[in-house]
Amino acid sequence: MTKRPLKVNFNLSNVRGDSATVVLTATVNGERARFSPGIVINPIYWDKKKGKLDSRVNLDRTHPKGVNEVLQSWKEYAQAVYAENENITKSDFIKVLKERIAGKTIDKSNSVKSTLDGFAADYAAERKASAASPRDFDNLSTTARYLARFAEAKGKSIYWRNVDRSFAWQFKRFLEGQVFNLSQNQVSNIFSRLRHIIRAAGSGVGNKGYHSNQAHELPDFRIGREDSYKHYLNFEELDRMLSTDFSDASSLEEVRDMFVLSCFTGLRLSDAKTLNRDNLHITSSGKEQIKIYCTKPKRYVNIPLLPKAKQILEKYNWVLCYYADPVYNRKIKEVAARAGIDTPGEHTQTRAGKKTTATFAKWEKVCSHDARRSFATNFYEMGLSASLLMQITGHSREQMFFNYICTSPEKSAELMAKEIDRINLNK
Repeated sequence: MTKRPLKVNFNLSNVRGDSATVVLTATVNGERARFSPGIVINPIYWDKKKGKLDSRVNLDRTHPKGVNEVLQSWKEYAQAVYAENENITKSDFIKVLKERIAGKTIDKSNSVKSTLDGFAADYAAERKASAASPRDFDNLSTTARYLARFAEAKGKSIYWRNVDRSFAWQFKRFLEGQVFNLSQNQVSNIFSRLRHIIRAAGSGVGNKGYHSNQAHELPDFRIGREDSYKHYLNFEELDRMLSTDFSDASSLEEVRDMFVLSCFTGLRLSDAKTLNRDNLHITSSGKEQIKIYCTKPKRYVNIPLLPKAKQILEKYNWVLCYYADPVYNRKIKEVAARAGIDTPGEHTQTRAGKKTTATFAKWEKVCSHDARRSFATNFYEMGLSASLLMQITGHSREQMFFNYICTSPEKSAELMAKEIDRINLNK
């Protein structure tokens, strides 16, 4: 029977002025364990109830970033250590955590070596612990949790010898249950990461060598994807946003400006939040650009500073207001609704194993990532090449870039006719 995860908390110790040490605490088989992973933070940003830094820390440009992600990786690692050995003592538990800091390789328990659910939890924690950006591996942790819940529902661990067609079918049915209400694309993503986890534990070069099972190569482990709903805001709709009066709601005006800024720069919301005047770059020919290090492509990107983007940045003196992503996405819908962006739409998808068709007004689906889609689509429709726009969006492959293009078949035909007129081929 799969054990319930160890309850892990984080508290502060050695609080002195603007410095405090984060301490991991957990009750291990009746004994209270305390361990310091060596993380120092400013205590004014600490949320005691949630045991992590609150959102205000994002406004402090001098404070270390990614602390909450590192704490989450330590939590998952501690839970994996406990799950591997239900009889582990407090001293051995702390010893294993210290070995992780020292970079030592520790022997894996039988549950990690011989079971899919045991390995998945350990592997996800391992990848997050060694990553510069632990959040990049959140999806592995999510898949590991689904596997743990599946094993708990079955009342037994998933041994490598039992990973076969029958397992794939049962796990798929489990994910499609009403309790999760997952879409087919979400199930497809989980199976994609499942194949990655099984492969990592296998006998290939560079893998762990815990099994020689090749069942993950079977078609049963590949779930087809459906077309996702995607849209963009055209220039007319963006102008409508900008002309809408939000003097009675300053937060909506701030969110509106951040969204429009991304529509004219192509920046992700996470990167746009970090902008400051130091990102203003003047070329040798005197042209103004934004030069910024983007976290996703992990490289510097140069973006022409267009008039609307410059106007917004100067309005806030190049320091944008901060909103947590859920708050931002809720408010941008309200912005779009008040701007009258209400074109009707519909989308059919498979959710919880059943086909469903939803109808909605366009504003109901507007979210932060639509800004990048709007940037890519609007300027692509103006005639800018994909290769040129990819230098700004940071995409390395055209296939990924074209996922952002929302041009309708009707619009595509219009653009083609316009281009034919330009080169006089229809005369």
